[in-house]
Amino acid sequence: MGVTVKPVALDNKGEVEAFLHLPWKIYAPNGKKDPNWVPPFLDDQRSLLNRKKNPYHEHSRTKLFAAFNDKNEMVGRI
Repeated sequence: MGVTVKPVALDNKGEVEAFLHLPWKIYAPNGKKDPNWVPPFLDDQRSLLNRKKNPYHEHSRTKLFAAFNDKNEMVGRI
């Protein structure tokens, strides 16, 4: 079983949303939430990645990466 790591484009809303929603796929598959998992606030996560809302982006560059399995399913993120 191989894993491929690919960059996520910050200007592609679909890729960013898939990146942000991955924890639900891992920790709450089929609606059965791990009782020890506290989900992140998606609006906060989106604000952190938004170049217009977060001043961090004025002096830094952000790169997101996603790991995919052989079936091209996202299985991890960096």
